[in-house]
Amino acid sequence: MIKILELEQKTAIEILFFLDIHEKVINKELTNGVSGDYRTIKRAMDNLTTLELIGNEYRKGRPTRRFIWITDKGKKVVSLLKEIEKLLHA
Repeated sequence: MIKILELEQKTAIEILFFLDIHEKVINKELTNGVSGDYRTIKRAMDNLTTLELIGNEYRKGRPTRRFIWITDKGKKVVSLLKEIEKLLHA
């Protein structure tokens, strides 16, 4: 299987770029910061987590919060995607 095709999932690349800028965010900040409905964003996040490009954890309390961040591997992928973006604009 070609794993890069997982990034074809709608909003996946947008999520990576958002997290590259914002580091660690709560779920609501992410869903407000990228396009797509909740299910689309969740599916993309699940794929990115499986690929180990993002990490997340739940913190109990009131309110329960889900924190999401970009991993070192994710930062490397974003760096390469930025290079591709530069080539496309050249």
